[in-house]
Amino acid sequence: MEYTTDEASALLQITPQHVAGLCRRGRIHARLVEGKWLIPEAEVTRFKRTRRAGRPPGREAKTYAGKSIGRRRAKVRQMIEEGCNNDQIAAVLGVNAATIARDKKTF
Repeated sequence: MEYTTDEASALLQITPQHVAGLCRRGRIHARLVEGKWLIPEAEVTRFKRTRRAGRPPGREAKTYAGKSIGRRRAKVRQMIEEGCNNDQIAAVLGVNAATIARDKKTF
């Protein structure tokens, strides 16, 4: 039996995009048929058994001053509503103005 990325993702409790990325990088051995990954049942079982939970060492979550990126973006949105410009926001949050400009594009 072979699974699609959607089916494998449900079994592995990760997103279909993550499963596809693992297939592309060869971490999960699968075959690409008409643009869809087909993953053998044994491979899903192997990956599930050998997978380590959590982030690998040295790959901590992206943060600024101990806060998550999502919290930074919420603060950026709040400061924009208060009328602050990119340089003012960047100075308060301890990041550069280009980061603030990029955050603004996500709104």
